[in-house]
Amino acid sequence: MDLNQICFGQKKKKLTDVSALSGPGKRHSSRRRENRFLWVVLIFSLLLLVAVGCGGGGSSSSQIDDEAGLPNIDGEEVPPSPDDEAIPSDPEVAADSPFGVAEHFNTLATVATQADELGFRAIRLAGPQAIAWDRVQQDGWTNDALYAELTAAGYELSVVVLGGNPAATGTLTEYAEFITELVERYDGDGTDDAPGSPRIAIIEIDNEPDLYEGPQEQTPWHGELSETSDYAAVLQTAYAAAKVASPDMQVAIAGMGFDVDYYGAILAALAGETAFDLFNFHYYSPEDKYFQLGVPMINGIDTSPSLAEVQAMLAAVGYADFPIIITETATYSGTSFFGTGGGDLPVQTEREQAISLVRRYLYAATRGVSRIFWFQPLGEAGNALVNGAQRKLAYYTYMRMVDELDGVDFAGAQIVCDGDDGIYIHKLIRDGDPVWVLWRDGDESLGTMNVPVAVGDIGPLRAITSVPSGTVGGDLDFGSYADLFVELEVTPVAGEVTLAVGAVPIYLRP
Repeated sequence: MDLNQICFGQKKKKLTDVSALSGPGKRHSSRRRENRFLWVVLIFSLLLLVAVGCGGGGSSSSQIDDEAGLPNIDGEEVPPSPDDEAIPSDPEVAADSPFGVAEHFNTLATVATQADELGFRAIRLAGPQAIAWDRVQQDGWTNDALYAELTAAGYELSVVVLGGNPAATGTLTEYAEFITELVERYDGDGTDDAPGSPRIAIIEIDNEPDLYEGPQEQTPWHGELSETSDYAAVLQTAYAAAKVASPDMQVAIAGMGFDVDYYGAILAALAGETAFDLFNFHYYSPEDKYFQLGVPMINGIDTSPSLAEVQAMLAAVGYADFPIIITETATYSGTSFFGTGGGDLPVQTEREQAISLVRRYLYAATRGVSRIFWFQPLGEAGNALVNGAQRKLAYYTYMRMVDELDGVDFAGAQIVCDGDDGIYIHKLIRDGDPVWVLWRDGDESLGTMNVPVAVGDIGPLRAITSVPSGTVGGDLDFGSYADLFVELEVTPVAGEVTLAVGAVPIYLRP
């Protein structure tokens, strides 16, 4: 099947917009941490076709380089890149970045090195770092120092707020007072703030009420439809009380575990009333699913919905325009997510985890999701990006993703090809320059497909693999980070390049 017909016939208008881009693209340096590395000269042999109208949809005759993930071509020497720039601790920049993590720690010092290397902008806090009404009543505000430390470091904070079911206990008035005090304490406006004026950007009103009670978060919610009217009343109360203290505080509905019916009942009970700013859901999946498809839960009974299904649910009850955040997502390497159910899940490699990481961030961020939080990247389970003291391939992949895409205008993304014949092409803008991210759905065994990309009147471009060469991150030399990714320079002909695209996403930029 001809990719020109698939993506560039039916979607010709979008392609015209791409072709209209003119002028030589200025080179910008990747925003890595200051004084990390200098680029070295890279010389490659990669198979790449640069021609007008030469893109077909058939499998490429070229072979994927087992280590690099890109096909071989006779490429040109890539000149050294400029010195890397430091990523500033800038809350305004964090507010525009989808790159977040959901992690547990008591002080930033314990993860400072990894936080600096990974470059994430937002942190989601739950479990012991959540704000629980009963704990506050008993022990006071115990997380002030952590919130202040993270605020001073420039991170945007999303924090779970656990308040029980005051609708059932008849304590909604007291609950409202608690929420107002909480928001005033953490709105960072200088009035009645906690020490250090910490600022929480998002409060999540409870967590996964559609799931059964868990050992860490002793929630009164048990996934029963009969309790959804109570949760709606709690959410309405929290929203109104939060806005009294700070209209700027964002209120998120509790993260949906999987149950569309449960959340549909909550939204129906709200009857169109604005009781949250952000819809919030969670998505765990094997590597081949990254929000584009629903996925069976580990229990083998329930199904976690796709992003499109969540958006359809919101539209059906009048909430189509509400922004979406994803406060927990992950896939794994090995045989388990969280250290349990080992034999129940298919074996996944580090490469598969890393490939899926880029796909799920790109897919969601270009389709209306403003925040995506990878669950416990520094933990000990299969979903982590580390394996003990070793960095996994997905760790390096996350680093490179932020390096290439931090500062991108995801809201203005163009989806040039949306899965037609398994090809995804996204055009983004960063600092005025275009960035394309493209991949072929499926795993690396499928090989590559020749995909034409209309880039317009622009100078030489760089095609860069998103996943490092190799199979296990522990075998790589962190000190040679810049050398771990295949990079080549390509020159458009008549405003087009044709790339041999496989499972590993490719960054294409000036």
